[in-house]
Amino acid sequence: MKTTLFFAAIFACVVSVSAQRELDSLPKERPAKRDAFSRSLPLPIRIPGEFGKLSAVLLSANEMVHFHPELFATLVGHISERAPVVAIVAGPEQILNGREALEEAGVDRDRVHFLVHQLDSMWIRDFGPIFIRRSDGSGAIVDTYYSARDELGSRPLDDQFPLVLANALGVQCSYVPIAMEGGNLVHNGNGLGVSSMKLIERNRFRNFSGDEFTGLMNTYFSLKTLTFVPSIPGEQTGHADMFMTFLNPKTVVIAKALEEETEQVRSHIERAAQLVSEQLVDGQPVQVHRIPLPPRKEGSWRSYTNVFYVNGLMLVPSYSDVDPKMEEEVFATYRKLLPKWDVVPIPADDLIETGGFLHCLTLGIPHFIDPNGLLEFTE
Repeated sequence: MKTTLFFAAIFACVVSVSAQRELDSLPKERPAKRDAFSRSLPLPIRIPGEFGKLSAVLLSANEMVHFHPELFATLVGHISERAPVVAIVAGPEQILNGREALEEAGVDRDRVHFLVHQLDSMWIRDFGPIFIRRSDGSGAIVDTYYSARDELGSRPLDDQFPLVLANALGVQCSYVPIAMEGGNLVHNGNGLGVSSMKLIERNRFRNFSGDEFTGLMNTYFSLKTLTFVPSIPGEQTGHADMFMTFLNPKTVVIAKALEEETEQVRSHIERAAQLVSEQLVDGQPVQVHRIPLPPRKEGSWRSYTNVFYVNGLMLVPSYSDVDPKMEEEVFATYRKLLPKWDVVPIPADDLIETGGFLHCLTLGIPHFIDPNGLLEFTE
């Protein structure tokens, strides 16, 4: 019954004429049209910083409980001490797998809420919604076009999830006609956003002018400045979160390539750091701190900035074969910059070949959105 109600929630509203036209203008391979969304955001808005207070945390756990059960248990064990965890799985078998993983790790099985809902992948940061806050304190969701593909084709279930979530939470869902993954918008919660050039490349077919594109980003995300930077050459996602993260509105940590890396890799990352350092927050330059970019492993990139923040806890990927001195430098930097936070390493060796890490796997619901409507559908 809970699952039926959850699916039924997406039929709560009516598509506006302008919204329908936007949907019809999308590529033909776009999945089934959304049942409801609104274009209007009548009050001034902002995107909260990811380091802000959270009311709950979402994990797309279907693949995780099967292929990465130890990681699943580790994440639930740490995150559930700070906020409720909702693990999204396909059905009863995955719930059983998840509970077994928790029991084997010595984590109380009641520390996670399982939500039965079919998804295509575990990259909830990329396909999940972007939460915004209006000036009256209320929350809403902005949904972009998620066009990622894998060897099985497109991911229509992932793309539909923001609307489903919005209806379960009882908040407005507004669609913006931009193709973007959440991991490629790094922001400071105060009007400054950073994205890699991949965002422009993904939207070339829409024929936006520069002013139109930045205007959409400003309207829907209240970004005063959107800075485009080079991505890491050869890194498969092309996302900015693979090499930078904001710790607060005025402080950002950016990776620094090792000397043994190619000149192209070093120059791209240095150019990105330079561009961000030139941005102003409240009239002052952004404070840029650097940490090492871990060496590639069999051609796959790793990251120390693909992190997750949850109510005073920072989870950072850790790699068993990286020089311990390098990891000591990384964690010392974070702890110096966040003295009141607990900075915890999370073993991430199993994720290297997937191309995504902790930030990619997690999505926080901000404190101004009540998660109880969603929790009613969980087991």
